Amino acid sequence: MSDQVDIAIIGALSNIVLGVLGVLGYKRLRRRTDEVGFEITNDHERPLRADMDDKHTELVRELRETRRDVGGMRQDVRQLRVDLSQLTSRVNDIDDTQRKERK
Repeated sequence: MSDQVDIAIIGALSNIVLGVLGVLGYKRLRRRTDEVGFEITNDHERPLRADMDDKHTELVRELRETRRDVGGMRQDVRQLRVDLSQLTSRVNDIDDTQRKERK
């Protein structure tokens, strides 16, 4: 064989090898892309981003509501402390009055 034929054969073989590697690489990439696509869309009827945005909005709303509830409970506790203080004062006044009457 001549050098030109050898060079042509080497060129053709390298193109075949590169083509096979390209096809195998594409199949591997496609398989991985399908796996990732399944993970992202698994059990989601809508796009994942829209679903996550809605869940975030709902969570923020729930946190605000919880904050309002806790604020209300704090106010209730403050009022209970005032009421308890007034009741304690009244009970002490009654107790003092009864002690004075006994003497």
